[in-house]
Amino acid sequence: MRFPRHRRPFAYLTLNTRRRRRAAVAALWSAFGAHVAVSALGGDGELAGFGGFVTLLAGLVCMFSLAEASGLRGGSAPLDARRLAARDRAYSAAFHATGWLMLALVVYAELALRIDALWLPSDPRGAVGAFAAVGVAIGLLPVSLIGWAEPDEAPATPPLAPTPPRKPHRYVGTLDDREIQRWLH
Repeated sequence: MRFPRHRRPFAYLTLNTRRRRRAAVAALWSAFGAHVAVSALGGDGELAGFGGFVTLLAGLVCMFSLAEASGLRGGSAPLDARRLAARDRAYSAAFHATGWLMLALVVYAELALRIDALWLPSDPRGAVGAFAAVGVAIGLLPVSLIGWAEPDEAPATPPLAPTPPRKPHRYVGTLDDREIQRWLH
């Protein structure tokens, strides 16, 4: 008796090209921005709650499909040198981007405490929401950068070697360069 093979939950959302992965990254950040906007500006109504749920669900689907589609995770097959290098570059970029994001947030918070024109949350709910948005943005950076930078699959068969150029066709009645009439010399 054979049991069916377990399918990953988001396997049907194939992101097998760089273009599709970049579109998924753009959709992920768009859903995140929409969720933050709905949460900050929507208030407490049912429509705002439904909009927040829809944007959160869309972002989760994008994030999990990017994570499942990434060949840079290793999965069941070992990574070759090209994929290892791409994964290391993406992790390095995510690490540096997180550092710059944290520095920008600290500078903004210090300036916002001293300058009244800059926005700061006025109530504890807004402060928790801003803190959660920053935490989610930091968490989305690695999967986004990996999805954005991941190269396309290498072709299964190596490309054929180019064929050398052919010599021009000689007519039968003419002599080839290699043919020398010995009796004329």
